[in-house]
Amino acid sequence: MTPDRRTLLALFSLAFGLRILYAVLFGSDPDVVSRDSYAFRTASRMVESWDWITTPFSPSAPGYRMLLAAIFKLFGVSWWTAVVLNAVLGATTTLFAYRIGERLLGKHVGLVSALWLGLSYNHMHYASFMMRDVLVTFLLTWLAYTLARPFFRMRTAVWTAFLCTLLFHTEPMFLVLLPLLVVFLALASTHHRALSAQYVFLFLAALFVFFL
Repeated sequence: MTPDRRTLLALFSLAFGLRILYAVLFGSDPDVVSRDSYAFRTASRMVESWDWITTPFSPSAPGYRMLLAAIFKLFGVSWWTAVVLNAVLGATTTLFAYRIGERLLGKHVGLVSALWLGLSYNHMHYASFMMRDVLVTFLLTWLAYTLARPFFRMRTAVWTAFLCTLLFHTEPMFLVLLPLLVVFLALASTHHRALSAQYVFLFLAALFVFFL
């Protein structure tokens, strides 16, 4: 195993282990962790019946609830299933933080960034709640990781549009950042303005298709 892979494995194991440990220590204390949430109840109902497709009962973005329902379908409806899912998402987010820092400012900055997020109490705490915050952070960091270097292939614009769609369906508030993202792509997606314009057009077209 290469040193880089050992670093990634160590960061993932640390972040994942701390989130599971937090759930073990505080999961039974209702004053610290609430095992019941609207997302948990909704996802449980989605597993039992498909009527939510034709009769929506959730007024907000369904992204996290749909992911939670899919995991419940595979591994059963339980609080621990959701905790493990959030722990995996949180640990993977630390890897994206490491890669972003490494690409922009070097390995030491990437390592500090990943350790800061991996050891973050708030991030560990929210991993024990059945809320979309951990998934939103995961998707936002993944998007930032994709944008951290110039585009080299057209499919990168399509992939960026797909990540944005997932993020918007999980937290619609980020729709307000769409104009800034378009400007960023136009100015910094490549080193050539004409090629950047093509990436922007492809990004917007793919985003429109994914929203249909």
